[in-house]
Amino acid sequence: MSMREDLFAIWNAGIRAVLCEPLIRRAVVLNETTLRVGQKTFPPDSIDRIVVIGGGKASGYVCRIYGTYFRNYIVIWENMIAKNKI
Repeated sequence: MSMREDLFAIWNAGIRAVLCEPLIRRAVVLNETTLRVGQKTFPPDSIDRIVVIGGGKASGYVCRIYGTYFRNYIVIWENMIAKNKI
């Protein structure tokens, strides 16, 4: 590879490393049988309600990825609002 190709490969790897969606998918597993956040696993039948509070891009991605598991949510981005039964 040329130095230019190396530079672009390094740049692209850095960008991919901080993309919200892959980071969230690695950090949080949520489905009908599992809730895992980082290294901590919670039995789903012991959970009555999940509250996610956050700011920045990651908050929107949490609801975009896992929103079907939430009864109610509202996400406010700079120019748009996404909501589900509030």
